[in-house]
Amino acid sequence: MNINAHDLLWISRDDALVIDGDLPEWFIQQDITLDPVVVRREALPVDWIPIGIRGITRSQRLAAKVRYADITKRITPEEVIRDYQHNIKRSSFAALDALQCLIDINMAWQWGVTGSTAYQLVTDRIVMNEQSDLDLLFRCPCAKNRDSFIQLSELLSSLPCKIDAQIETPQGAFALKEYVRDNNVMLKTPYGPIMTKNPWAISRKI
Repeated sequence: MNINAHDLLWISRDDALVIDGDLPEWFIQQDITLDPVVVRREALPVDWIPIGIRGITRSQRLAAKVRYADITKRITPEEVIRDYQHNIKRSSFAALDALQCLIDINMAWQWGVTGSTAYQLVTDRIVMNEQSDLDLLFRCPCAKNRDSFIQLSELLSSLPCKIDAQIETPQGAFALKEYVRDNNVMLKTPYGPIMTKNPWAISRKI
């Protein structure tokens, strides 16, 4: 199973989690097998996956890790669009309106939705509000013409909510708005952030 950052995972049993430090009070009350966790970026041994667990509020987040063998299901950001877009019309938030607009456009990019929007669509639990951003991921395994990113940025800026668009490369991810603004970006990798002008050919081995 090829697991990547922002994938949603389901865990087979509560005691499969490994968490450093004390558990927060909010986490003690929840059954980890019921709702998905999200894959984080962190360098771990090959059998382990870094994950993030969310609580009810935005401030309730917990980093952990789990073994591949304890994963029962995975949903990618692209699969959220493909398999759960029927849940978009169940709530009236600006981010969901914007997401529906993008689906109707049928863009040439390989893309998906992440963050609270993805979590709400998949679980059918209301975790968004009217101020929620729309978090998007665009796959870009090879460098594109700069105009492609400018056009994408202009399209997203026309949508009825704030967009957080991340461009995913084989080495990590960077913010679209940074690349369009000055072509110098912070590339988020499993080994930490790297400042670079070429996210597809970083100078430092990671």
